[in-house]
Amino acid sequence: MSNSTEYRLSATPEPYESAPTLEGLTSEQYKVFSEERVAAEEKYEEAVGAHEEEEEQKAAEEKRKEEEKQVAILKEKQEAKEKRKELDRLKAKEVADAAEKKKKQDDLKKKKDEKKLRKEQKKAEKAAKATESGKGAASTAEATLVSEEKGTDADTEGEMSESAKKKALKKLKEIRDGKRKATAPAGPKRKRAPKSASVVEESDGGSKPGPSKRVKAEVSGPMEGEEELVGNSK
Repeated sequence: MSNSTEYRLSATPEPYESAPTLEGLTSEQYKVFSEERVAAEEKYEEAVGAHEEEEEQKAAEEKRKEEEKQVAILKEKQEAKEKRKELDRLKAKEVADAAEKKKKQDDLKKKKDEKKLRKEQKKAEKAAKATESGKGAASTAEATLVSEEKGTDADTEGEMSESAKKKALKKLKEIRDGKRKATAPAGPKRKRAPKSASVVEESDGGSKPGPSKRVKAEVSGPMEGEEELVGNSK
């Protein structure tokens, strides 16, 4: 008659409960019972170890996924930062190019304005020089005329020129001759003498009749229609 021994075997990580033992087992039965018990305990430990390993693997996988997620977030942030930096660089370059273009346009306009101003200044200087030259020539001519009127020389101020002396002597002589004619007795009336024609000599030696350089009408007496002047003799 064999006695059956009941015990619990489990491969799950549940708390292990030893199977109840019965007294009165033979040595052979006890040996079989012990071996079965050891095998059950080993299976339990294996099951517990497998469960722990599975949990560790699961935790490691979750950790890896979280790390990958954080890496992706950091990468996205870095890319966004690089993109903003590139946009800022392009914007700064655009502003610098616009400023450089404006500077070149301003420099070109300034050069054109300066060139135009120099031309206008040169024209004004030429006009001023021409005006001054005209004023100088007019002043010189006026001074010469005044000098001749006053009988002065431009180089020797205050002294009468030789030409002025001759003019003064000639004028004095004409005045004396006029007085003599006025005091002379009246004679018979005569008509004005016709003007004489002289011959103008050409440079080639030929000659042709023409008006003389000086036309002089000599009158020996008073003309018709004029009153005779009778001088009072003293």
